[in-house]
Amino acid sequence: MTMTDDQALAVLRLIFENRSLKDTPRKGWLTAGVSLAEVETVAEHSHETAVIAFVLAALEGGDPYRAAGIAVLHDMQETRTTDFDYVVRQYVTKASDEAVAADQVEGVPSPVAEALLGVVAEHSGGSTLEAQCAIDADRLSCLVQGVWYRRQGHRDAQELIDNMARAVKTPSGKVLAEAALRNGDRAVAWWKLITAKSAAAIL
Repeated sequence: MTMTDDQALAVLRLIFENRSLKDTPRKGWLTAGVSLAEVETVAEHSHETAVIAFVLAALEGGDPYRAAGIAVLHDMQETRTTDFDYVVRQYVTKASDEAVAADQVEGVPSPVAEALLGVVAEHSGGSTLEAQCAIDADRLSCLVQGVWYRRQGHRDAQELIDNMARAVKTPSGKVLAEAALRNGDRAVAWWKLITAKSAAAIL
């Protein structure tokens, strides 16, 4: 489609706004004692969540691409609200994701606005298999990150690991959560298997 200069500018503003998630820390990990230098950003979390959602949807018989699309955008509203961790949520309320998204797409071409608003509504509703996979992927991403932080010596990550494992709902997600609880420390060192194979080939 042909865009006006104003529409192109609105799209670029949306892109640059989303870019700011690269600089937005995940506050829950700060609360758990992870330093600002070590803490993951919202953008890093969103990427990991999208990969996990893709895997979950494939395992559950859904559309992996749709699930990944929902997941990669699931925290986009945090450009304006920041990351509300579970402590903050006890005291502060925020606008709905749909309301924030409606402001974010102001001025962009309608196909973009409709697509993004549709994704936000689908995630918030949680009624489709792909949305459920994206929601579980969010929880599994927190669990995986918690295992990583625990390995770095952050013992308080364990509570978040356990909470996220209990929250997972999809059958495949539950299997992965249990596997992470049992073998997360082995999975973290994924590269060791490759190194061992390479060494065996040389010998």
